[in-house]
Amino acid sequence: MPQKKPDLKELEAFYAVASTLSFSKGAMMIDISQSSASIRISSLERKYGQKLFYRNGWSIQLTPKGRVLFEKVKKLFDYMSEIENVMTSPNETRIIRISAGESTFLSMFPNITEDYRVSHPEIDFSVDINETLKSIENLKIGVADLIFVGWISEGIYDHSLFDVIELGEDELVLIVPVNHPLAEFEKVSLDQICKYDYLARRKTSGVQHAIMDMFYNAGFRETDLNVRGIMDNASSVIMAVYKNMGISIVSRMQTTVATKMNVVKVVNIDSPNSRRKVYAMFKKTADSYVKEFAEYAAHYFSQHNNLQSFAQSTSGNKK
Repeated sequence: MPQKKPDLKELEAFYAVASTLSFSKGAMMIDISQSSASIRISSLERKYGQKLFYRNGWSIQLTPKGRVLFEKVKKLFDYMSEIENVMTSPNETRIIRISAGESTFLSMFPNITEDYRVSHPEIDFSVDINETLKSIENLKIGVADLIFVGWISEGIYDHSLFDVIELGEDELVLIVPVNHPLAEFEKVSLDQICKYDYLARRKTSGVQHAIMDMFYNAGFRETDLNVRGIMDNASSVIMAVYKNMGISIVSRMQTTVATKMNVVKVVNIDSPNSRRKVYAMFKKTADSYVKEFAEYAAHYFSQHNNLQSFAQSTSGNKK
Protein backbone atom coordinates (compact mmCIF):
# COMPACT_ATOMS: atom_id res chain seq x y z
CA MET A 1 0.00 0.00 0.00
CA PRO A 2 1.54 3.35 -1.01
CA GLN A 3 2.50 5.66 1.85
CA LYS A 4 0.56 8.89 2.30
CA LYS A 5 2.67 11.94 1.57
CA PRO A 6 2.05 15.23 3.36
CA ASP A 7 0.61 17.98 1.18
CA LEU A 8 2.76 21.10 1.38
CA LYS A 9 -0.22 23.47 1.31
CA GLU A 10 -1.83 21.56 4.20
CA LEU A 11 1.40 21.75 6.19
CA GLU A 12 1.71 25.45 5.39
CA ALA A 13 -1.81 26.10 6.69
CA PHE A 14 -1.14 24.04 9.82
CA TYR A 15 2.13 25.88 10.49
CA ALA A 16 0.55 29.31 10.09
CA VAL A 17 -2.39 28.50 12.38
CA ALA A 18 -0.19 26.73 14.94
CA SER A 19 2.20 29.70 15.00
CA THR A 20 -0.58 32.18 15.78
CA LEU A 21 -3.08 29.82 17.52
CA SER A 22 -5.71 31.53 15.41
CA PHE A 23 -7.38 30.39 12.19
CA SER A 24 -8.03 33.97 11.09
CA LYS A 25 -4.51 35.24 11.80
CA GLY A 26 -2.91 32.10 10.37
CA ALA A 27 -4.94 32.39 7.17
CA MET A 28 -3.96 36.04 6.86
CA MET A 29 -0.28 35.10 7.27
CA ILE A 30 -0.31 32.92 4.15
CA ASP A 31 -2.87 35.03 2.26
CA ILE A 32 -5.78 32.56 2.09
CA SER A 33 -9.29 32.66 3.52
CA GLN A 34 -10.06 31.34 6.98
CA SER A 35 -12.30 28.64 5.52
CA SER A 36 -9.52 27.49 3.18
CA ALA A 37 -7.13 27.19 6.14
CA SER A 38 -9.72 25.17 8.08
CA ILE A 39 -10.36 22.86 5.11
CA ARG A 40 -6.64 22.17 4.58
CA ILE A 41 -6.03 21.37 8.24
CA SER A 42 -9.11 19.14 8.43
CA SER A 43 -7.86 17.29 5.35
CA LEU A 44 -4.47 16.78 7.04
CA GLU A 45 -6.13 15.43 10.19
CA ARG A 46 -8.35 13.02 8.23
CA LYS A 47 -5.49 11.78 6.08
CA TYR A 48 -3.51 10.56 9.11
CA GLY A 49 -6.34 10.03 11.57
CA GLN A 50 -4.76 12.48 14.04
CA LYS A 51 -6.30 15.41 15.89
CA LEU A 52 -3.95 18.38 15.75
CA PHE A 53 -5.92 21.09 17.57
CA TYR A 54 -8.26 21.28 20.55
CA ARG A 55 -11.07 23.62 19.45
CA ASN A 56 -12.93 25.34 22.29
CA GLY A 57 -15.21 28.06 21.05
CA TRP A 58 -13.05 30.90 19.75
CA SER A 59 -9.77 29.52 21.17
CA ILE A 60 -7.60 26.67 19.92
CA GLN A 61 -4.67 24.76 21.41
CA LEU A 62 -2.26 22.22 19.93
CA THR A 63 -2.75 18.60 20.88
CA PRO A 64 0.36 16.59 21.91
CA LYS A 65 0.56 15.26 18.34
CA GLY A 66 0.09 18.81 17.05
CA ARG A 67 3.00 20.08 19.17
CA VAL A 68 5.30 17.38 17.81
CA LEU A 69 4.24 18.09 14.24
CA PHE A 70 4.68 21.83 14.75
CA GLU A 71 8.36 21.39 15.75
CA LYS A 72 9.00 19.23 12.68
CA VAL A 73 7.18 21.56 10.29
CA LYS A 74 8.96 24.59 11.75
CA LYS A 75 12.31 23.02 10.79
CA LEU A 76 10.94 22.24 7.33
CA PHE A 77 9.93 25.84 6.65
CA ASP A 78 13.16 27.17 8.16
CA TYR A 79 15.07 25.02 5.64
CA MET A 80 12.81 26.21 2.83
CA SER A 81 13.55 29.79 3.82
CA GLU A 82 17.28 29.07 3.66
CA ILE A 83 16.85 27.52 0.22
CA GLU A 84 14.98 30.60 -0.94
CA ASN A 85 17.77 32.85 0.36
CA VAL A 86 20.37 30.80 -1.53
CA MET A 87 18.38 30.86 -4.76
CA THR A 88 17.58 34.59 -4.61
CA SER A 89 21.02 35.75 -3.46
CA PRO A 90 22.57 37.97 -6.16
CA ASN A 91 26.07 36.58 -5.57
CA GLU A 92 27.33 33.05 -5.10
CA THR A 93 29.16 32.62 -1.80
CA ARG A 94 32.78 31.56 -2.14
CA ILE A 95 34.07 29.61 0.86
CA ILE A 96 37.77 29.97 1.73
CA ARG A 97 38.88 27.00 3.81
CA ILE A 98 41.44 28.00 6.44
CA SER A 99 43.58 25.71 8.57
CA ALA A 100 45.54 27.41 11.32
CA GLY A 101 47.09 27.06 14.73
CA GLU A 102 45.35 28.30 17.82
CA SER A 103 47.79 31.14 18.45
CA THR A 104 48.09 32.36 14.86
CA PHE A 105 44.37 32.37 14.16
CA LEU A 106 42.27 32.75 17.29
CA SER A 107 44.29 35.63 18.71
CA MET A 108 43.88 37.96 15.73
CA PHE A 109 42.37 36.51 12.58
CA PRO A 110 38.69 36.40 13.60
CA ASN A 111 38.86 40.22 13.40
CA ILE A 112 40.46 40.01 9.97
CA THR A 113 37.83 37.68 8.55
CA GLU A 114 34.98 39.74 10.00
CA ASP A 115 36.38 42.97 8.58
CA TYR A 116 36.96 41.33 5.20
CA ARG A 117 33.33 40.18 4.99
CA VAL A 118 32.13 43.78 5.25
CA SER A 119 33.67 44.70 1.89
CA HIS A 120 33.42 41.19 0.40
CA PRO A 121 29.95 39.81 1.27
CA GLU A 122 30.37 37.11 -1.38
CA ILE A 123 33.20 35.55 0.67
CA ASP A 124 32.78 33.32 3.70
CA PHE A 125 35.24 31.22 5.69
CA SER A 126 35.44 27.79 7.23
CA VAL A 127 38.17 27.41 9.83
CA ASP A 128 39.82 24.26 11.13
CA ILE A 129 42.11 24.77 14.14
CA ASN A 130 45.12 22.45 13.85
CA GLU A 131 48.74 22.23 14.82
CA THR A 132 51.23 23.52 12.24
CA LEU A 133 52.28 20.24 10.61
CA LYS A 134 48.64 19.15 10.30
CA SER A 135 47.74 22.47 8.66
CA ILE A 136 50.57 22.07 6.14
CA GLU A 137 49.37 18.54 5.37
CA ASN A 138 45.80 19.84 4.91
CA LEU A 139 47.09 22.35 2.37
CA LYS A 140 49.08 19.72 0.50
CA ILE A 141 46.13 17.32 0.13
CA GLY A 142 43.64 20.05 -0.78
CA VAL A 143 41.57 20.05 2.41
CA ALA A 144 42.54 23.69 3.06
CA ASP A 145 42.89 26.63 0.65
CA LEU A 146 44.98 28.79 2.97
CA ILE A 147 46.90 28.20 6.20
CA PHE A 148 48.29 30.49 8.88
CA VAL A 149 51.29 29.13 10.76
CA GLY A 150 53.86 30.44 13.22
CA TRP A 151 56.77 28.27 12.13
CA ILE A 152 58.09 27.02 8.78
CA SER A 153 61.29 25.08 8.28
CA GLU A 154 63.18 24.44 5.06
CA GLY A 155 62.28 21.08 3.57
CA ILE A 156 58.75 20.71 4.90
CA TYR A 157 57.12 22.02 1.72
CA ASP A 158 57.86 22.29 -2.01
CA HIS A 159 58.76 25.89 -2.89
CA SER A 160 57.71 25.30 -6.52
CA LEU A 161 54.15 24.44 -5.47
CA PHE A 162 53.40 26.85 -2.61
CA ASP A 163 53.58 30.59 -1.99
CA VAL A 164 54.42 31.93 1.46
CA ILE A 165 53.68 35.46 2.70
CA GLU A 166 55.37 36.72 5.85
CA LEU A 167 52.73 38.44 7.97
CA GLY A 168 54.81 39.74 10.85
CA GLU A 169 56.34 38.65 14.12
CA ASP A 170 55.06 37.09 17.31
CA GLU A 171 56.98 36.54 20.55
CA LEU A 172 57.56 33.51 22.72
CA VAL A 173 57.05 34.21 26.42
CA LEU A 174 57.18 32.20 29.62
CA ILE A 175 53.98 31.71 31.62
CA VAL A 176 54.09 30.76 35.28
CA PRO A 177 51.60 30.52 38.15
CA VAL A 178 51.05 33.93 39.75
CA ASN A 179 52.73 32.73 42.97
CA HIS A 180 55.71 31.10 41.24
CA PRO A 181 59.28 32.22 42.12
CA LEU A 182 59.84 33.35 38.50
CA ALA A 183 56.71 35.52 38.58
CA GLU A 184 58.72 38.31 40.21
CA PHE A 185 61.12 38.58 37.27
CA GLU A 186 60.70 40.85 34.25
CA LYS A 187 62.94 38.61 32.16
CA VAL A 188 64.35 35.11 32.68
CA SER A 189 67.11 33.10 31.04
CA LEU A 190 66.78 29.71 29.41
CA ASP A 191 68.93 28.34 32.26
CA GLN A 192 66.33 29.48 34.80
CA ILE A 193 63.50 27.88 32.82
CA CYS A 194 65.31 24.52 32.84
CA LYS A 195 65.31 24.44 36.65
CA TYR A 196 61.53 24.00 36.95
CA ASP A 197 58.90 21.46 35.91
CA TYR A 198 57.99 22.24 32.31
CA LEU A 199 54.85 21.62 30.23
CA ALA A 200 55.54 21.08 26.51
CA ARG A 201 53.42 21.02 23.38
CA ARG A 202 53.35 18.07 20.99
CA LYS A 203 56.04 17.93 18.31
CA THR A 204 53.45 18.62 15.58
CA SER A 205 52.98 22.11 17.05
CA GLY A 206 54.69 25.02 15.31
CA VAL A 207 55.08 26.77 18.68
CA GLN A 208 56.93 23.72 20.03
CA HIS A 209 59.30 23.72 17.04
CA ALA A 210 59.97 27.45 17.50
CA ILE A 211 60.62 26.88 21.22
CA MET A 212 63.08 24.07 20.58
CA ASP A 213 64.83 26.10 17.87
CA MET A 214 65.34 28.82 20.48
CA PHE A 215 66.90 26.33 22.92
CA TYR A 216 69.00 24.57 20.26
CA ASN A 217 70.43 27.88 19.04
CA ALA A 218 71.50 28.63 22.62
CA GLY A 219 73.31 25.30 22.92
CA PHE A 220 70.66 23.45 24.94
CA ARG A 221 69.36 19.95 24.29
CA GLU A 222 65.75 18.81 24.48
CA THR A 223 66.60 16.74 27.56
CA ASP A 224 67.69 19.89 29.42
CA LEU A 225 64.04 20.79 29.86
CA ASN A 226 62.41 19.12 32.85
CA VAL A 227 59.29 18.06 30.90
CA ARG A 228 56.49 16.85 33.19
CA GLY A 229 53.62 16.86 30.70
CA ILE A 230 52.76 17.24 27.02
CA MET A 231 49.68 19.24 26.02
CA ASP A 232 47.56 19.32 22.85
CA ASN A 233 46.94 23.06 22.69
CA ALA A 234 47.75 26.40 24.28
CA SER A 235 44.48 26.55 26.21
CA SER A 236 45.37 23.29 27.95
CA VAL A 237 48.86 24.60 28.69
CA ILE A 238 47.53 27.81 30.25
CA MET A 239 45.05 25.89 32.40
CA ALA A 240 47.73 23.43 33.52
CA VAL A 241 50.06 26.28 34.49
CA TYR A 242 47.21 27.92 36.39
CA LYS A 243 46.79 24.64 38.29
CA ASN A 244 50.48 24.76 39.31
CA MET A 245 51.42 21.72 37.22
CA GLY A 246 54.48 23.47 35.83
CA ILE A 247 55.66 26.40 33.71
CA SER A 248 55.56 26.70 29.94
CA ILE A 249 56.37 28.82 26.88
CA VAL A 250 53.59 30.07 24.60
CA SER A 251 52.88 32.75 22.03
CA ARG A 252 52.38 36.19 23.58
CA MET A 253 49.17 36.59 21.58
CA GLN A 254 47.71 33.62 23.44
CA THR A 255 48.18 35.21 26.85
CA THR A 256 46.10 38.39 26.70
CA VAL A 257 42.87 37.02 28.18
CA ALA A 258 44.63 34.84 30.78
CA THR A 259 46.75 37.73 32.08
CA LYS A 260 43.81 40.14 32.25
CA MET A 261 42.03 37.55 34.41
CA ASN A 262 45.20 37.13 36.51
CA VAL A 263 45.21 33.40 35.73
CA VAL A 264 48.94 33.26 34.93
CA LYS A 265 51.91 35.61 34.96
CA VAL A 266 53.77 36.36 31.72
CA VAL A 267 57.55 36.75 31.88
CA ASN A 268 59.82 37.81 29.00
CA ILE A 269 62.56 35.42 27.85
CA ASP A 270 66.14 36.66 27.61
CA SER A 271 66.95 35.22 24.19
CA PRO A 272 67.65 36.77 20.78
CA ASN A 273 65.56 33.98 19.28
CA SER A 274 62.41 34.52 21.34
CA ARG A 275 60.60 36.12 18.42
CA ARG A 276 59.07 34.03 15.66
CA LYS A 277 57.59 34.92 12.30
CA VAL A 278 53.95 34.32 11.33
CA TYR A 279 53.11 33.22 7.79
CA ALA A 280 50.25 32.73 5.36
CA MET A 281 50.74 29.86 2.91
CA PHE A 282 48.74 28.73 -0.15
CA LYS A 283 49.20 26.79 -3.38
CA LYS A 284 50.51 28.70 -6.40
CA THR A 285 47.45 27.41 -8.28
CA ALA A 286 45.05 28.95 -5.72
CA ASP A 287 42.32 31.14 -7.19
CA SER A 288 42.28 34.92 -6.92
CA TYR A 289 39.91 34.87 -3.89
CA VAL A 290 42.50 33.08 -1.77
CA LYS A 291 45.45 35.18 -2.91
CA GLU A 292 43.60 38.47 -2.41
CA PHE A 293 42.56 37.51 1.13
CA ALA A 294 46.10 36.41 2.00
CA GLU A 295 47.40 39.80 0.88
CA TYR A 296 44.66 41.53 2.84
CA ALA A 297 45.59 39.52 5.95
CA ALA A 298 49.24 40.54 5.57
CA HIS A 299 48.30 44.21 5.33
CA TYR A 300 45.89 43.93 8.26
CA PHE A 301 48.47 42.16 10.41
CA SER A 302 51.08 44.84 9.72
CA GLN A 303 48.61 47.57 10.69
CA HIS A 304 47.17 45.90 13.81
CA ASN A 305 49.97 43.75 15.20
CA ASN A 306 50.07 45.16 18.74
CA LEU A 307 52.75 43.01 20.35
CA GLN A 308 54.29 46.11 21.89
CA SER A 309 51.06 46.92 23.76
CA PHE A 310 50.83 43.27 24.78
CA ALA A 311 54.34 43.52 26.23
CA GLN A 312 53.49 46.64 28.22
CA SER A 313 50.31 45.16 29.66
CA THR A 314 51.83 41.79 30.62
CA SER A 315 55.36 42.62 31.76
CA GLY A 316 56.39 41.61 35.26
CA ASN A 317 58.15 43.49 38.05
CA LYS A 318 61.88 43.98 37.83
CA LYS A 319 64.17 42.09 40.10
